[in-house]
Amino acid sequence: MKNRSGLSLIEVMIAVMLLSFTVTVFASLFPIAQRLRSKSENVTRATTLAQQKVEQLRAQPYANLNYTALRAANIIDASPTTSPFTFTSLDNLTTALPQGSGTLTVTDAATDLKRVDVTVTWGGLVANGNTVTMTTLIANKEVKTR
Repeated sequence: MKNRSGLSLIEVMIAVMLLSFTVTVFASLFPIAQRLRSKSENVTRATTLAQQKVEQLRAQPYANLNYTALRAANIIDASPTTSPFTFTSLDNLTTALPQGSGTLTVTDAATDLKRVDVTVTWGGLVANGNTVTMTTLIANKEVKTR
């Protein structure tokens, strides 16, 4: 009996079948990974934009947390003139995020304490949960004399 080295036709066919199955599985995961990467990239951008807006607000004096002062400081858009304010066109959110928009809501939480909610929303391939909201409290630090 001769000692033959090499692979039989059945062994080659099984190897090709396993290789094609593996390639098919990884190829089907690629579009999902792309969508998730895009979503996480947009979440990171939105979080950064919201954090920058919060920092801009915290740099303002307590008395300036109104439409006139926020508009003069270029923190909000010209309209609407009542809370919730927008900052979509001022910060070019539509270029930073797909169909991006931003709102800023200022409410009185207590005496000498305001609550500010910054919300960034966007569209895209994954339409669910495309919102980042940051909330901060800003206190009146001015010393009142009696």
